[in-house]
Amino acid sequence: MASAYTFSTPILFYNADLFRAAGLDPDNPPQTWADVKSAALAIEEKTDAEGFTGGITGPGAVDWLFQGVVRSNNGEVISRDRTTLKFAEPEAVEAVTMLRDLYDAGVYENYDFAGAIDGMASGNLGMYLQTSALQGSLVAGAEGNYELRSSSMPRFGDKPTRPNNSGSALTIHTADPLKQRAALGG
Repeated sequence: MASAYTFSTPILFYNADLFRAAGLDPDNPPQTWADVKSAALAIEEKTDAEGFTGGITGPGAVDWLFQGVVRSNNGEVISRDRTTLKFAEPEAVEAVTMLRDLYDAGVYENYDFAGAIDGMASGNLGMYLQTSALQGSLVAGAEGNYELRSSSMPRFGDKPTRPNNSGSALTIHTADPLKQRAALGG
């Protein structure tokens, strides 16, 4: 019997050196989206770096990150019975409005996937919301360049973060015919 398992969890990666240069405490990373905006503004104003990006909008956006942002504002993108899209509900609209506010404030960089990775690797990006699966490559890119840290996905005020996890897979293999039949419900 063998199994394989992978899991992508949204992580806020951040450059601790840029936090220090911007007068921020890297031991207290942003916990809310309002904190992300404040930190990104400080990074943009006090350094030559960009504040924030994520795979939430723009080129190369991944829907599971966007869904997690909407869910963290107590919204849904589709009804539980899978018959109704919920993008027009107040919670989803508020989540999109928050992302637009970050963009309008000049702190949400609309990088494609490669551009975001390059921005973090070069030390020119303060914060990056993306999958935990990138940790190895981001750590390698930061090594000898800056101190990379990570935190949980930001939340909306006091609402709990409700990230979508993606990339999950579990397979179990057996040569036993009885166990094969049981796995198929037979």
